This record gives sequence, structure tokens and C-alpha cells, in this order.
Amino acid sequence: MKLVTLATSMLAVLAPPVFAGILRVPITRMEMQSSEMKDVQMVSGASPHWRAAPHSGMRSEVGVPLLNNKNSGYYGQILVGTPFQALTVVFDTGSANLWLPNAQGGVGKQEWYAPSMSSTYVPSTEVFQILYGSGPVFGYYCRDTIAIGEVALSNFSFAEVSDTTGIKGWSMMPFDGILGLGFPELASGSGTTVMQALVESG
Repeated sequence: MKLVTLATSMLAVLAPPVFAGILRVPITRMEMQSSEMKDVQMVSGASPHWRAAPHSGMRSEVGVPLLNNKNSGYYGQILVGTPFQALTVVFDTGSANLWLPNAQGGVGKQEWYAPSMSSTYVPSTEVFQILYGSGPVFGYYCRDTIAIGEVALSNFSFAEVSDTTGIKGWSMMPFDGILGLGFPELASGSGTTVMQALVESG
């Protein structure tokens, strides 16, 4: 088990800095067999809208492509709903949406998001879909409380996914959903990204 530190200095890239300390999230290193590498690269490393994000600072910035080293990823646990449900997500720098599978999308998984068990769940009719290199996932946006480390975000908008069949081998992957850490420009839909919400929460 490793411990990743998301400092406010990194969050400041997205908004003016709000110095509220350090958020620590336990993560696990994921190693894949050679037969699984391609699918995981396409899910956890490829954005459906990849492009350089604009920068408002004084210095000019250029995009630097990053290569997948040893075909590994990092995943960890977040909490969602009231009472909290523990789910595992891969922390993905190539996308910006948070989505979790419901019972339909979680077929083959040991854990999935159960909206009916949460008293703070608010459904939506807004359709969610995102296309990764290995295929699409589909569902609907909703609102609920989520907690990352010791920080809770109430009434946060994310997607509950009911169809993950487009991603080959999804049921065999050691995580339940995806938490995108990317810039807002990479997000599908109009909601606030997790990183934006963390900054705004102070």
C-alpha cells in the first residue's frame, strides 16, 4: 500500500490557491499481466478528448506526452452515499469525470454503487456517456455525497453507469469505477470535476 499526497500546490493549477492543508488518500499499485495491458492502458490512460489544456499563467506552457511505464496504474477507495458505501476507483489523469457502476454496470464485480441504499441520492435524467480507446460506458448523472480521504463533498454530481460491456475485461479489473483527475476541459457533461470541487470546498 502506498500513500499519495495531493497538495494544494497542485490544486492551484485549477483555481486560485486555497491553503487548507494536505489531502492523503491510500492507494494500491496495480500490476497487470501482458495479456491485460492493452485494455487497461486504453481505460485508465486515454482520454476521449485528449488535448493540451489552456494555461492562464505568465509563462508559456507546452503539452508533454507521458508514456505508460511498466503498464501499471494506481487505485484506491472512496466513500459514497449516506450511509457511506466503500468503492474502489482508479485515479486517472487522462480524464476528468467520476463514474461508478450501479448493479447493472457492476455485473461481475464484488462491489457497486447502490443508490437505493443512500438517503442523499438524487437521480437525474441527464445521460452520461464516455468513449475510451477500448470502448464506451453509458449511464445517467446523479447527485450524492462522496468522500475522498477526510474530505466530503455533499450533493456532488457524478455518473452512475449501467452499461460497462463496451470495455473488454472490465469485470476482471481490480477497481469499480474511474475518478478522473484531469482538467475540466477533458470532462464530459457540464458538472464540476472532483478536483474543482475539492478546491472550491476549501
